[in-house]
Amino acid sequence: MGLREKYKQAKAYRQKQLLDKFFVKSLLKKYRLTSMAAKEIGINTKRLKQAPRDHGTLFRRREQLVAKMKTSVENFLSRDDNSRVKAGKKSTKTHKKDKQQIRLLTDSLKTLHLKYTLEMDSKMSYSMFCRLKPFNIRHPKPSDRETCQCKRHENLRFKAARLKQLSVIATADLHDNTKHMVCDEMSKDCMYRDCNSCRGRRVPVDEFDGGQITQWYEWKTKRVERPSENDATKTVTMTVKERESGTIGNLVEEFQNELEKCCKHFFNIRNQYQSLKALKAKLTDKDIICHIDFSENFSCKYQEEIQSMHFGASQRQVSLHTGVMYTNGATESFCSISDNLKHGPVGIWAHLLPALEWSKEKFPNTENLVFVSDGPTTQYRCKDNFYLLSTVPFGMGFKSVNWNFMEAGHGKGAPDGIGAVIKRAADKAVLCGHDIMDAQSMQAAVRTSAVTPHLFLVEDDQFTEPTPNPLSDVRTVPGTMKIHQVNNNYVLQFCFFL
Repeated sequence: MGLREKYKQAKAYRQKQLLDKFFVKSLLKKYRLTSMAAKEIGINTKRLKQAPRDHGTLFRRREQLVAKMKTSVENFLSRDDNSRVKAGKKSTKTHKKDKQQIRLLTDSLKTLHLKYTLEMDSKMSYSMFCRLKPFNIRHPKPSDRETCQCKRHENLRFKAARLKQLSVIATADLHDNTKHMVCDEMSKDCMYRDCNSCRGRRVPVDEFDGGQITQWYEWKTKRVERPSENDATKTVTMTVKERESGTIGNLVEEFQNELEKCCKHFFNIRNQYQSLKALKAKLTDKDIICHIDFSENFSCKYQEEIQSMHFGASQRQVSLHTGVMYTNGATESFCSISDNLKHGPVGIWAHLLPALEWSKEKFPNTENLVFVSDGPTTQYRCKDNFYLLSTVPFGMGFKSVNWNFMEAGHGKGAPDGIGAVIKRAADKAVLCGHDIMDAQSMQAAVRTSAVTPHLFLVEDDQFTEPTPNPLSDVRTVPGTMKIHQVNNNYVLQFCFFL
């Protein structure tokens, strides 16, 4: 084969460059025939003038770029609006001796990839996005039943899935259906259904037989009678998943009405997570955010137990109140332990006081205190807690207090992972020969673990209410169920005495 044909058929750039160097640099240049050979054979002499590639530098640059992209994807997927942490003590995954708490994605990877590219203004491919996903973040499985779900979300998903199966609506995705009802998902007026342009707008549906009977599932809370001792019956409240039946027309109407009410729910969730993220990014030396939650009570264990230990009053429990403190430049986790199982307002502040006193010693410049929690009315979101919020922190030196209640069913976060770490360390201590009989022995056993949060022991006498008790005279705050944020001005305005 002639040199011209061989040079033309060389597909790789590297092959042509080798031919250039071999003939031009080694032979033709020696006899000053470079120009003539370039014309006759077609060799490109410009390739010889290019600087040789430093493959080591290119590899290092590629590694740095991938590491930067991996960090960005990991931070994005670890946010509470994109994944939720599993609170179980066994809910961990280990990769190359790195043990991490499992997080479950709140949406499909395709949807999250689209959200990532829009939010980060990135052109990252979907395959690269999936490859950079952290090993401890995965899709939820049927076995992940201990994870709390939002009742409103789940009931809407059941209806949407059934209507999609009947080809009544185009998609079962709730957010895609919401887009058809509003002008702008980021607008409060639209999502609160106060916009004049999109008020009354509904999800488009295809033709269907409104009288046809169909079935779907729904979560319901109802009171049922159960047999008890002495052949008597007692009424208990249960939440069950039942199969509902009705016409397709009624199902479409219920879906449209519930989705319209949930637009406010969706907006509040998105706005809360975005505001919390922005608040963490703008923290000063005077600010501190405290994300708190009660963990499931821990059942005390001995290394060796007799059979009767598993029944009745012999099965003692320990209360755990977990939290994470965010400050400017530092993040600290903590857990208060007590034999007292009260979770009311008095119990909440009995658990909070030692943690806040410790934070004042560690961060003496803090003046603005922000709480983040879920909103159960028997614990955090009630008039007694509002009153204590307006009095206790100010006595400790704080000048501004703010309490934020996450939307119903969406209050899970970092504190749940702290509870899992504590319980896992306690179980490991029992296997190593320690007996955990009460809160004090649990604190001593867990402290021997390599990695534990700051532990505080709360004695039973710290749960006593003051005498005379001012909480008995506090009036109920109007619209308590609709409150998502409480600050010292709001509390002082409504929590007055009779």
